[in-house]
Amino acid sequence: FAAGQHPDFSRGFAARPDAKFAEVLKGTDLYNGWGSICYRGTDESFKDWSCGEGLRCAGVHESAIHPGFGTCVSEAGTAVGDPVEFGEIKMSKWGSDQYCRLSPATARACAIDSARDKKPPIKLAGYGAARQRYDNPEQKTGGFPGGMLRKASCDKLPEEASCGRLAKTGFNDCIGSGKDHKYCTREFTKTAGLRACDKTHPCREDYICTAGYEDLAEAKPGKGTCIPPYFIFQFRVDGHPRSWVQDTE
Repeated sequence: FAAGQHPDFSRGFAARPDAKFAEVLKGTDLYNGWGSICYRGTDESFKDWSCGEGLRCAGVHESAIHPGFGTCVSEAGTAVGDPVEFGEIKMSKWGSDQYCRLSPATARACAIDSARDKKPPIKLAGYGAARQRYDNPEQKTGGFPGGMLRKASCDKLPEEASCGRLAKTGFNDCIGSGKDHKYCTREFTKTAGLRACDKTHPCREDYICTAGYEDLAEAKPGKGTCIPPYFIFQFRVDGHPRSWVQDTE
């Protein structure tokens, strides 16, 4: 301000590497790559927050507080790991937020009617869509922020995918019963084609990269898979029960 210049508000943001590292990070997804934070607004500070070739900037969770920000996703079509639900966050007052899904449209304004709710349309044979909300509260299934495209099996995986594990019905109850995490992961998970990841190709926001699964023949060497963090770390805003059983295996 003192020099009469426009301040660069992007400096110091942990969400995206500084532009000076663009050349060093070329060939990775850490800068302008899949899953990177991007910008479609008019603030000069963030005008260079674009996406690389073959990607587009999509607003997964739009917000009037942070207008114009999005996530770099596949441009040609939905790929494994891409979001399949898009919406906006409305805040009526501080601490009172409401998520409104815009696509696919909800049966009621900003609400989910489980009896009439439209699921994300997936036209690819052998693929499925993990959703942001519970599919069925009685099943105690987990939510995937923004939804996520996955391959139903680990057979004939596309380049961007690897074979990984997802929690299935019974996983949460297993953890809550006091059994150790390795047992619950072994007994209450299923395999699927998930987004492959590593140190230079991280997951998109709200997801973590697991270690690779050496016991799965279809898993790609040196690659983990992207899943919601509470599937592994077991922290949830609704107070997930903790297991104090010592893991001795």
